[in-house]
Amino acid sequence: MNITFITRKKFQEFLESLCYSSIEKFTASKFAKYASIGLDDSFKLLIEHVATKELELSWELRCPNCNRVLSLNSNKDLEEYECDFCCDIFDVDENDLFPKFQVTKEFKDYLIESNKGGNSVKKTEKAITDIPDKNIPISDINIDEETKKILQEFTHSTIINVFNGGSQMNQISNSFNHSTLNNASIQSTHNSQIPIVPEEHVVELQDYINNIDDEVLRNMNDEHLKNFKESLKQHDKEMAKKYLSFIGKTIGTVSSISTIAGYLN
Repeated sequence: MNITFITRKKFQEFLESLCYSSIEKFTASKFAKYASIGLDDSFKLLIEHVATKELELSWELRCPNCNRVLSLNSNKDLEEYECDFCCDIFDVDENDLFPKFQVTKEFKDYLIESNKGGNSVKKTEKAITDIPDKNIPISDINIDEETKKILQEFTHSTIINVFNGGSQMNQISNSFNHSTLNNASIQSTHNSQIPIVPEEHVVELQDYINNIDDEVLRNMNDEHLKNFKESLKQHDKEMAKKYLSFIGKTIGTVSSISTIAGYLN
């Protein structure tokens, strides 16, 4: 099936509605149901908009035994990957990787600004939240050659290595790109120091602190966050935990703090 102008119109409506909903990430299955198209066409269209930086692609690794989302650690052997929860050992393959999408912050801000004063988006917001989202492994999606090329450009080398069965890792391992790995911290294989915490979670915490109304509290936590970032650069987990604890005691347990703490334990 070709992607028609009607589908692209629905896609624009879908993105605008997402900006006003509580949904952060979604799958190709959700948009396929919204637009009444096939899963393969949905994935192809979403990947096209990853290339234009309207969407961001991320990956979840799920244990085939307990189905829990795991940290995708580049230091672990992908052929004997141990689940952090049930301790099952498995070979990571395409059945265990689940693509997720979200609207980029820049494009979300643009859409919201463009729709100021309009009410049309609100009409479809409820419909968006009512559509069930099904986790679909990448193995269940048929990907054409054009889409594969975009994936290679915007997907981390560790993921590509799984797709290729480990045979073509060196062809693309030198590049940095724009996709993220859910709960993962992976850069080029030639970088000897892998970041302890993915940058996206630190940025989320920074945004939260920037929006604190109390100026004294905001400035204090901003200083704690600067020290926290410096600790991360030095790969000093203990100091990073200390400053994160300071922040948590003053602003409470927000989602970004809980996520970051998971990387430091």
